[in-house]
Amino acid sequence: AVSAAGPGCSVPHGLYLINAEDAGGEDRTVLSAWVAGLKERGVRVRGVISSVCGGQKQLARISNGEKRMLQLNQVDAADLASMTQRRAPGVSLTEDNAELLSSKAREWAAASGRPCEVVGPFVFDPEVLQWAREELQEAAAPAGAECIVVDEVGPLELKRSAGLEPIFSQVVLPAACTACACVVVVVRDSLRAVLQGRVGDGSPVLQGLPS
Repeated sequence: AVSAAGPGCSVPHGLYLINAEDAGGEDRTVLSAWVAGLKERGVRVRGVISSVCGGQKQLARISNGEKRMLQLNQVDAADLASMTQRRAPGVSLTEDNAELLSSKAREWAAASGRPCEVVGPFVFDPEVLQWAREELQEAAAPAGAECIVVDEVGPLELKRSAGLEPIFSQVVLPAACTACACVVVVVRDSLRAVLQGRVGDGSPVLQGLPS
């Protein structure tokens, strides 16, 4: 069963979804503490954890604690407020405003003269995304990890098949759906249905961090 731990493993296997608030907000304090607790219990846990440093998104590899800056641009306070409103229940940006946020990011990326991945108002470093995909690939290997953390899966993955894809769908999700590993995914509430649609009806999707 999905809820049963594998041999020698002290964490239930299956797919678990949490949002950023469940994870402890921008600093991911709750998720990080949960991962630290697993390590203390001797559970093999790998993956990536997102956080914000100096107003920009960064990723950390759980395997060695190394952090790299994912977000290349700075997003001003007014645009961040717009994004927050967009994610509130019943509130959305107009198409014009959403396009304005993306156009600012695209202009920044074009002026930078370097490879970039633009999503909404953010400009991400594709090399850091590749570095994160490598961590997930190794985590899902047969002797990789009992627990895999994917923080986070968003529009870049679910709507454009970029970012942490194709490793997430082709390698990590199957490990959860076949109960080979505990997979914890951070995903915003508005995208949960999209992610669950990829999993299908045959595999239970659980909410919250497993104990």
